[in-house]
Amino acid sequence: MAGRAWLETLAEHPALHSAADAPPPSGQRVSRVAVRGADLIATVDNELRIISLSDAKRGVETSKVLYAPELDFPVESILVNATGKLLALVGTYQVAIIVLPRRGYEKQVGSQIHVNLVRLGTFYHAPQGSVPIAQAVWHPLGENSASLLVLTADGVVREYDVTRNVDEPQQTIACVPRRNKRSVFSAEDDDSSVAVSLAVGASCTTGDWLMLSLFVLMQNGDVWALCPFLPKHAVVNVRAIHALASVESKKPAEGGAPLRYVGALLRQISDGELARVTSPHIVAMPPKPQGPLRFKPEPVELDDEYAPAASDLLLTQIGGDGAPRVPILCIASCDGRVDICLVAEPIGPSWDKPTPPTLAVYESIDLALGGHDDRVFLSADPLYPDTFVATSRSAVHVVSFQSWAESLLAAVGVADQSALGDALKQGERSQVTHEAQVDGPVLVGTAMVNDVYLSYALLALTSDGQLITKELELRVALDEAAVEAAPVEAPAYRSLLASGFKVPDALQRPRQAPVAKGPLDGTPGSLRTFGTAAAEVRTQLADIVHAGNTVQARLDIQLHELKRQLDKLDSIAKRADSFSADSPLAARLERVAAAQTAVVQRLDALLQRLMDQHQPQLSVYEHRWFDELQRMAREFGVAEAGSRYVALERLHRLEHQLSVLRPSLASLKGSSQQAPERLGSRQLERVERQLAHEAAVLSLARAKAQYLQAALRAS
Repeated sequence: MAGRAWLETLAEHPALHSAADAPPPSGQRVSRVAVRGADLIATVDNELRIISLSDAKRGVETSKVLYAPELDFPVESILVNATGKLLALVGTYQVAIIVLPRRGYEKQVGSQIHVNLVRLGTFYHAPQGSVPIAQAVWHPLGENSASLLVLTADGVVREYDVTRNVDEPQQTIACVPRRNKRSVFSAEDDDSSVAVSLAVGASCTTGDWLMLSLFVLMQNGDVWALCPFLPKHAVVNVRAIHALASVESKKPAEGGAPLRYVGALLRQISDGELARVTSPHIVAMPPKPQGPLRFKPEPVELDDEYAPAASDLLLTQIGGDGAPRVPILCIASCDGRVDICLVAEPIGPSWDKPTPPTLAVYESIDLALGGHDDRVFLSADPLYPDTFVATSRSAVHVVSFQSWAESLLAAVGVADQSALGDALKQGERSQVTHEAQVDGPVLVGTAMVNDVYLSYALLALTSDGQLITKELELRVALDEAAVEAAPVEAPAYRSLLASGFKVPDALQRPRQAPVAKGPLDGTPGSLRTFGTAAAEVRTQLADIVHAGNTVQARLDIQLHELKRQLDKLDSIAKRADSFSADSPLAARLERVAAAQTAVVQRLDALLQRLMDQHQPQLSVYEHRWFDELQRMAREFGVAEAGSRYVALERLHRLEHQLSVLRPSLASLKGSSQQAPERLGSRQLERVERQLAHEAAVLSLARAKAQYLQAALRAS
């Protein structure tokens, strides 16, 4: 309750107010809001603004403007890297990088913070004469999280290492085969050569080639894969590389380039969990794109007369923590359709004549947007891998695989293939939740807040600067023992629809009678084939009639249940009207609700104070102190890779120097003890003065003692 209160206050933050409605350009990927830990970064009126969510929860409106005078192009998307130090600014044709301020920026004086801005690839990404940018993604395996992948509409991916060279890309790879120039009479689809989205396989922590793969979505819905791909300077998981090498070593017949590629990686890694490597180049030809990937079965079309354009691609996975992992590829279209596809065949490396892998289409979700030109963008949930957010121009939906992920993982873990087939035939649907709807201004970005001291919430920004906040529900594991021990009470209302309804198979999958391969003639074989087909058609018709009767019976029960529920609601409404607003019960309920709200707010404030005391924010002086410690560490040599051995060598050298100096130090001590000690005149004068003072004190004490002795005798 308190979380909702501060989120509602955050929606009215003055830093998000826009002077004018700035809708995004048609067809451009838009994401003008991002979250960095406990900070919210938004682009308002093409101005970067950062808001402290921790201060907003305390009721303090703290915000700063990230001022970069070199920013002279409209920013449509912003992306924070994994370390939270770099922010990528993506426009229609240009891309730039700024260095974000450190924690504690809100304590700086002034409303602006000057930040450094660097343009990337000015020769390749310019306002005139360059290909539009489709998407930019930070690669998870890049060294120092500084590897930015930029996909242009022609299907070319350029990798920039922003810490080494901002003018030239480290790698330039064509993820789609080059096509010859088409004539005006060609029937080839132009959308098949326009790239719209990019997905990185490294987001799935597996021990196969998927973590070294790229996926590119074309505007006509084709998906291309490229494997292997690794940033020029990367940090890889040592166990994953060893697992990949173990798998490849068992394929002697398929050795060659893949085995040499893995061997080049193994020669660069050492003991430890992570290792820094350089992308191997062991073959003369670069890896060839694989695709278009085959869909089995074909996705369901929402409109037979109109072929919608694809808009976004998301790669996620379910499983892990001891369970098998299942990669899932989600494809969004402009008509509101989202296809959930399982990566049925493992992605492998390919340098020559690649065979396109197969995607198993699990289901097609209709978001009911009511149009054909509403681009849908997908973003992963930071807390639950089986959940993602679908954002269109007018709505936000949250899609969860939780309803069928557990059964699918259980079937994958069984050696029997029939279990997997049964799990797929059950056809359990994903849970789709409509979280937000806007009229007028369009949505220009969504972000997720996942902080233990803040909230688990969804933030959506509109083109006129309005922030929509929605606190999401956390999945709390129930105590099975407590649930079983709880007394079972008879329900106050029993529904006629307590048992679920399963759609008959005859209505789920349309069937087709067998068709003769050759021409029909009057031979006995043809007549038997015709009779068999007619009998099967009659059987299917009977099944359809029976299924129709079943559905009709279910409909009658639903109508009867609807009438019962309406009668029950009417009785409840009459009972509620019997309690007047001025009755003691209503007043008591209001007092209880107000007291509950106050208690929750007090608990939230107490939690915030405990958090501040346990993990307070560092001041500017503390940051300077740690910077000085880091500088001293670098000077000593303990801040570099392998510096432990450097420090040990320096320690041994210092110990050797000390052992050499000890004999001379002992001789000096002996000579100093033998020499006669004499005091100087000033030292002697100070000693005599102190002795005279002590003598006066002693005489005074003796006089007091004599006086006391005389007084005792007189008494």
